[in-house]
Amino acid sequence: VIILTVDPKDLPPTVLANFENKDKSINLPLATQLVGAIHGLSKQLVGDGGRTLAEDPKPCTRAILFASKIGNIEDPGSSVNIEAMFPEVSNIYLKSKSYEERRKFVSIECKHVDGTMNTSERNHILAWLSEDNTNQNDTNVCKVLTNVRCLSEGVDVPALDAVVFMAPKKSQIDIVQSVGRVMRNFRRGEDGGKKYGYIVLPVALSPGEDICEALEKNDRFKEVWSVLCALRAHDENFNAQVNAIRLNMADTARYSSPDDNSATDSSKFIVGTTGNQCQTNEDTGDVLQTNKEQETKIRIARQLELFTPDQGKIFAKLVDKVGTRNYWEGWASDVGRVARDIIAHMNDIIERYPDVQSAFDRYLAGLQKNINTSIDREQAAEMLGQHIIVGPIFDALFADYHFNDNNAVSKTLARMVKKLQDRGLGKDTTILNSFYASIRNQIGDITSPAARQQLIKELYNRFFAVAFPKTVQRLGIVYTPIECVDFIIHSVESLMNREFGRSLSDENVHILDPFVGTGTFITRLLQSGIIKDKDLKRKYLKELHCNEIVLLAYYVADVNIETVFHSLHPSDKYINFDNICLTDTFELNERGQRSIDDLFKENTEQIERQCKAPIQVIIGNPPYSVGQKSGNDNNQNLKYPNLDARIAETYVAGSKATLKNSLYDSYIRAFRWATDRIDDAHGGIIGFITNGGWLEGNAAAGMRRALANEFDCIYVLDLRGDQRTQGEMSRKEGGKIFGSGSRAKVCMTFLVKRPHPQPLSINGEGSFVEGEVSPCAAISKAKYAATPSTSPHSPASLAAGTPSTLSKKERGKGDADSLRSSENKPNLEFLIVKSNPVNAAKAELAKKFRKEPTPYEDIAWQLLRNRKICNTKWRRQQLIGGYIADFYCPELALILEIDGAVHNTPEAIAYDECRTYFFNSKNINVIRVKNDDCNAEWLTSIIQQYKSAYLNTPLSSPIGTDTFSPSPVGCGGDVSLSAYRGGEVKNCRIYYTSVA
Repeated sequence: VIILTVDPKDLPPTVLANFENKDKSINLPLATQLVGAIHGLSKQLVGDGGRTLAEDPKPCTRAILFASKIGNIEDPGSSVNIEAMFPEVSNIYLKSKSYEERRKFVSIECKHVDGTMNTSERNHILAWLSEDNTNQNDTNVCKVLTNVRCLSEGVDVPALDAVVFMAPKKSQIDIVQSVGRVMRNFRRGEDGGKKYGYIVLPVALSPGEDICEALEKNDRFKEVWSVLCALRAHDENFNAQVNAIRLNMADTARYSSPDDNSATDSSKFIVGTTGNQCQTNEDTGDVLQTNKEQETKIRIARQLELFTPDQGKIFAKLVDKVGTRNYWEGWASDVGRVARDIIAHMNDIIERYPDVQSAFDRYLAGLQKNINTSIDREQAAEMLGQHIIVGPIFDALFADYHFNDNNAVSKTLARMVKKLQDRGLGKDTTILNSFYASIRNQIGDITSPAARQQLIKELYNRFFAVAFPKTVQRLGIVYTPIECVDFIIHSVESLMNREFGRSLSDENVHILDPFVGTGTFITRLLQSGIIKDKDLKRKYLKELHCNEIVLLAYYVADVNIETVFHSLHPSDKYINFDNICLTDTFELNERGQRSIDDLFKENTEQIERQCKAPIQVIIGNPPYSVGQKSGNDNNQNLKYPNLDARIAETYVAGSKATLKNSLYDSYIRAFRWATDRIDDAHGGIIGFITNGGWLEGNAAAGMRRALANEFDCIYVLDLRGDQRTQGEMSRKEGGKIFGSGSRAKVCMTFLVKRPHPQPLSINGEGSFVEGEVSPCAAISKAKYAATPSTSPHSPASLAAGTPSTLSKKERGKGDADSLRSSENKPNLEFLIVKSNPVNAAKAELAKKFRKEPTPYEDIAWQLLRNRKICNTKWRRQQLIGGYIADFYCPELALILEIDGAVHNTPEAIAYDECRTYFFNSKNINVIRVKNDDCNAEWLTSIIQQYKSAYLNTPLSSPIGTDTFSPSPVGCGGDVSLSAYRGGEVKNCRIYYTSVA
C-alpha cells in the first residue's frame, strides 16, 4: 500500500507553468495527483530510502485506475478526462527530468473503458492492456486502464501490477474485488517475476497545506481511509498490521531491509512523498545536472525535512481511522470460557485418577510453601489452566526462548500438566488456534522493544480482566504507565547520587521490585542507561531481585527481563534470570527459614537467596486491593499476622480515627513491609506509585507520623486523578492514571532512610559524646562528591525552586524530574518538592547536647550568643535533616563545627565529609574550627570574612527557619504548587505538589 502525499511546490517550475496555462480540462490538484501516481508506478519515492525499488526493481507495466465518474474530456478527474490528461502529464513531467532521471520513471499510456461499451470494444481494450510493453527510447511504458466500476467484477482483466484509486469508493466489496486483481501472482519464482501488487493512493495537498491539517480536515483523504478500511474488514493479516503500527508508533521507520525475511510478506505499508528530485535554472527553466554527491545530499535533506514527521502523522491517523482498538478484546471472552472449561476438565481428572490426585496434592503443597499457605485447590488448578493457555502465546512472543525448558516454575508445572494430558487433558484449547495465529501475525509486525512491551501490557490486562476477574479484584492488578515507571527510576537514581553518593549501577546496590507484575520496572531500569555496560551482567545476575504472586505475570516478567537483557548484552550463551521468585512478598516475613521443597526446589532457593540479600532500593507499584465487596464473593484479602502486627503498633497506634481498617489495605501493607525490609544500618530508598488516600485521610495520620519518624527525607508527587468525585471536582482531578484499572487518587512517594548505625559512648574532651552517630563501614568506603549535585534535574535543585523543562524526547535518557501526564492532561508538568522531616529521636538528642555541651562548645556559645559577633544570630545544636550541627546561622547559611582530636580518624573524616556533602546540598556552607582556635579573635575574623563574601554573592534561601518555606514557583505549564502539612504530623514537614 503506497500512500503518496504530493505538494504542488514539489513539482518543477516548468511543469507548474504548463499546467497553470492549461485550459479547464486539467487543474493543479489533478496534475499533482497524476504526478504522484507516476512516482508510485515508477517506485520512485522520497522517504522509503529506496528500499521499495531495491526489493522489487521492475517498474509497473500494467495498472487500472478508478475515477469518480465517467465524465468527459473537459471534466477534470473523470475517467475520460484522465485518459487524455495522464499521458500528457507524463510527457511534460518526464521532459523536466534529466536523461538519467528520465530512465527511472515510467511513461504512461492510457485508455478508458466503461459499461456503455459493447463486448468487442472492451475486449479490444483489454487485449491492448495484455500486450507486452516494449521499451521505447529507453523509457519504461506503463499501460493504465481508467474506469469507474466496470472492471471491479465480471470482467477478465489481465494480471496487473498496480491499482490506483483517484477517488473514494463507497462499496467495500468493490474495493476488495479491485484489489484482488492486483494481488494475483504470476511467474512466481522466475527472474523478473512480480513480487508485489501495489495499491497506490495519491493525495494532492493544497499549496502550503500542512499534512497534519490535511489528515484532520481534507476530504481528499477519504479515499485512503475507505480503501484501507475495506482491506481491514477483508484481511485478518492487514488488521493485525494496522494494530502493529499503533504499537510501533514510536519508530520512525517501518521498512524491511532488502535482505530481510519480511520482504517476502504479501503486503506492507509505504508512506512517502514525491519530492522535487531535480533543480531548474530560475532564468531559463532548464534542468540543471547535479553531481551524484549533491543529488544524495538533496535526497537526504528532503527525506529528513518532509518524510520523517509526515510518516508519523499519517500512521497515527491511519490507526485512528482504520485500526481496531478492541482487537484483543475480540478474543477475550473465548479465552475466559476456554480457561474455565480447562479447569473444570482438570478437576474431573484429578477426582477420577488417584495417581494424578497424589501428584496434584504434592504440587499444591509446594505452592503453599513457596507462595502462601492460604492457596487452595481451586487456585492451584487455576494456575495450571493459565499455564496451559499461555504456552503458545509465549512461543509466539519469544520465539528464540524455550520457556518451559528454562523457567524454574514452568518446568514444575509442565510436569504436572503432562500427567493431566496423559489422562486426556489438552483438547479443549483447539478453539484458540486462531487466537494464537493472530498473535503470531501481530508479533511478526512489531519491531521495537517498547512496542513489544506495549503488546504484553495489552494482552496481560485484557486476558486477566475477562478470564480471571476475581484474581484481578483480589490482587488489585493494574499496569503502571511507562512514564511513571521512568520517572520513579530516574528519581531514585538522583536520590542515590545525592543522599548516598552512589548510583544504582554500583556494586552491592541491591534493587528489589517486590510486586514486579510483567517486569516493567526492571526492564525499564535496564533500558534507562543508568546501569553502565560494564555493570550490566553483574547487576542482572546478582543485584536485581523481584517477586510476583500471579503466575501469568511471573512468566511474562521473567521472559521480558531476559529478552531486554540479551538485547542489551548479546551473548552466544543464553543467560537465565534466576532472581525472580514466584511468591507472596508479604508472606516472606511470616515464616523463618524455609525447608527446601523438592517440587519447587529452584524457586525456594531463589527466595532464600533474596531474603539474605542486603536490599537498599525498593521500587514498584504495590497492589491496590481493598478486599471483597460482598461476603458472598469468597474473595477476601489474606491475613499476615506479623506484618499486620507491625502496622498495628506503628500506623494504627498513631491514629486517633475510629475506623482504621483501611490501614490494612495492600498498598499500605507494602509501605510497612518495605520500611522494615530496608536495613537501618545501611539505609536505602523506597520509590512507590500508590493510591494517594494516605496523604490526607484521618485514619492515615498515624502512618504519616510513623513515616516521618522512620525516614530522613520524604518526597511526594500527587498525580491526583480521583474519579470517585463528581462534577467540577472530578473534572479538576483530571483523567485516571491507570485507566479503568483504578479510580483512586494516585501519588508517587520517595522515602529516604540514611544510614543509622548504633551510637558510640566515648567520654573525654574532644571526643564523641554518648548518642552521637558514628560512621559505619559503608560510609567510610563510599565516595562522596566534593560539591553537591548541580544537575538542573536533581531533587536538590528542585528544592531550590529550579523548574523542570524536560521534553518528551529527553525523558528516559538520564536524570529526570518531570512527568508529562496522561491523555486528559497533555500540557501539565509535575515537580517533586523536597520535604524536610524532623526526626523526633534526633530532636531529643539535640536538646540533650544543648544541655550538656563540651567545654569548647560552651566557649563558642558564650562568644556567639546575643549577636556578639558581627551582629549575627546563631542557634546551637541545630537539627538539619538527619544531622545535628554544632552552631547554625540562618541569615548567613553557615554552620560552625567545633572539632576535637577524634575528628582526625579516617572514619570520622569520612563521616564529616558525608555531613558536609548533605549541608552543601542545602546551600549551607560549613566551617570547621579546631578546639585550640575556639577564641574570640579567631571566630570574629572568620565570621567577618565570610559575611563580607556572602553578602556580595548571596546563596539561595537556606532551610531551617521556624516557618514553612514556600513551595517553588515559576514551574511553567498549568501547575500550581501548594505546601501541605502532613495531617496531624506536628514534627514533620511533608511538601507535595498537586495540580490546581
